[in-house]
Amino acid sequence: MPKPAKILLTNLREQVHPADVFVCCASFESRSQSVPAQLERVAFTRVLICANENFPHVIKQGAKQLQHRFGSVARLVSLNTNDPLRTDRKSVV
Repeated sequence: MPKPAKILLTNLREQVHPADVFVCCASFESRSQSVPAQLERVAFTRVLICANENFPHVIKQGAKQLQHRFGSVARLVSLNTNDPLRTDRKSVV
């Protein structure tokens, strides 16, 4: 197994190849958009955007940006801090 190496954010696109799934997280912080911005042109079959439904007013804008960035392959996955084991199958299908 190769040793982990630091990769500059600006070089990330060169290191990532098309994949079935990319998982990211919606947030109010601009840094949550940094990696997705570098990878938006990678051919992903599905992009799962995790979003905490307990704070919709805080993450709504970040989630919209990610959905817009990845288009039709993006799916919002609702997470709940009060019920972390619950699954919402319609969110990821």
